[in-house]
Amino acid sequence: MTRYKIGDVARLLGLTTQALRFYEQEGVIHPLRSENGTRYYTVDQMVLLLSFKKYRQADFSVQDIVTHFTNDDMASLSARLEKRRQALVEQSRHLLRLADAVARLERGVAYAQAHEGEILPCERPPLTVLEPPLDRLGAATPRQLDALRAYTEAMPAVFISFACDCALQGGASFHMTVDAPTARAWSLPLEDARELRCIPCARVIRRFSCQPWSSEALAPLLDDVRAQGFVPDTQSPLLGVHIASETVAGKVYLYAAVYVPLCGAHSSEFRQIPPIF
Repeated sequence: MTRYKIGDVARLLGLTTQALRFYEQEGVIHPLRSENGTRYYTVDQMVLLLSFKKYRQADFSVQDIVTHFTNDDMASLSARLEKRRQALVEQSRHLLRLADAVARLERGVAYAQAHEGEILPCERPPLTVLEPPLDRLGAATPRQLDALRAYTEAMPAVFISFACDCALQGGASFHMTVDAPTARAWSLPLEDARELRCIPCARVIRRFSCQPWSSEALAPLLDDVRAQGFVPDTQSPLLGVHIASETVAGKVYLYAAVYVPLCGAHSSEFRQIPPIF
């Protein structure tokens, strides 16, 4: 009778020795033992282990398999399989959404590289920001914290944004930001979200060597906007959207799109520009 050692069985069947020992401990398989305690498995036992593998590939846990081979009739198995199928279908939907989000981020990174330093008049895209801002979570309700977790799980489809005064007085506030199609695709809660109006802006894509929301970063950016003949509206906050980061020679740089609100401008005067994401 052909017999195989535990390491050989694990390697041949794609199982772990820990799983094999667990199955033995739970009494669903009984390997032979030599006088010195070495475990050996017969071909019949390998066939049984392959049936275990079948259920493992169907997304059963090791404990589920033990339960099935201990006391589980066909009706229970059918219910178990239906539950696994539904979970896998939902997982595949999640992966498709995630793949789309990664593709959008890829396009955004490529666009930022190609248009770094560009200043264009545009209408700020319609966005929704989650309240409260990240710097005020101490006062958030349980519902708001649950919403934050949902938005975080949807990254990179959800962006990180910052808002600050164009007059550079006071600090910045930070939000999780999303567009309407993404909110629908990920079923994100909107009860504590606030819509941003589409207003005339100058959009600047820039690589920042410091925090983009600091006066050190924004003062020269606003000067560049003025040099292009635009007048920033100091009564309205500017919005910055984080795109990506890079590390060069040990220093981290941030790429962001900054939307600077403009005085005396009308959206009808602006040509359409490609979205970043």
